[in-house]
Amino acid sequence: MTWDAGTGAQKYALWVGSSPGGYDLVAADMAKSLSKTLEVPQDGRPLYVRLWTSFNGSWQSFNDYLFTAQYVTPLEAEIQAPADASTLPLGNVTFTWNAGARAEQYALWIGSSPGAYDLYAGGEAKNLLKTLNNLPQDGRPIYVRLWTMMDGKWERFKSYTYTTPIAPGPVKAHLTSPVNESALTSGNLTLTWTTGTNAENYALWVGSTPGSSDLYAAAEGKSNTSKTLAIPTDGRQIYVRLWTMIGGNWGRFNDYTFTSAIASGPRAKLTGPVNGSKWGGPRFQTSVSLK
Repeated sequence: MTWDAGTGAQKYALWVGSSPGGYDLVAADMAKSLSKTLEVPQDGRPLYVRLWTSFNGSWQSFNDYLFTAQYVTPLEAEIQAPADASTLPLGNVTFTWNAGARAEQYALWIGSSPGAYDLYAGGEAKNLLKTLNNLPQDGRPIYVRLWTMMDGKWERFKSYTYTTPIAPGPVKAHLTSPVNESALTSGNLTLTWTTGTNAENYALWVGSTPGSSDLYAAAEGKSNTSKTLAIPTDGRQIYVRLWTMIGGNWGRFNDYTFTSAIASGPRAKLTGPVNGSKWGGPRFQTSVSLK
């Protein structure tokens, strides 16, 4: 809205109302400005404008004008993303919506049943998006209601249904080397393992029977993912249990079995008769030595 400067004017004021001389929509001291951008209703009502001019410090002069507001059919806002009936992403979820028509404010409800708001309820003012980071991640359905205020009333809304994602649960560590049920080749056993998910500590048991720890038992700390041990070399079965602490509990483990190596000792060696010589005679005698 623009106006001329008049003659001898000191400053201006603008009233806009729903009735003659009213100012329920706008009442602004314009100083010496000659224009004003207004946001007015879009419901087809008459708009009464009074432009005041101050002369000699007195607000005694004004001009009145009459306009008709444009009529726009009310239309509630609609969520654009995520798509209705979709599965929400893990982590942060951002809901975005269009402006609708004649919307004055928006509000968002999220609940565990249609029309409920036990998970979230917030007035979003004139914002067109909301990011939430604390929605469930257990596969349940959730119900979203987007409200649109029109003409000062919260009467219009759109409803949506989503499926929450299922967050990955804790994963216990597992050995990556050596291969389970393999035959070991020496008395040094190097065990390596993955970090798992949400792991707080690891522990190793090594024993001669399943679940035992007669050969080794120790917590390895959160930062370690390998351990080298000296083990027997007598061909026995070696049983390894890798524990993972999650949530303060040592309740998760994986079991592995290996066959220990057999150590090479001194081997007997003929000392007589000479290799390749003739064998025979009534008093033939051999002797051996260990080498």
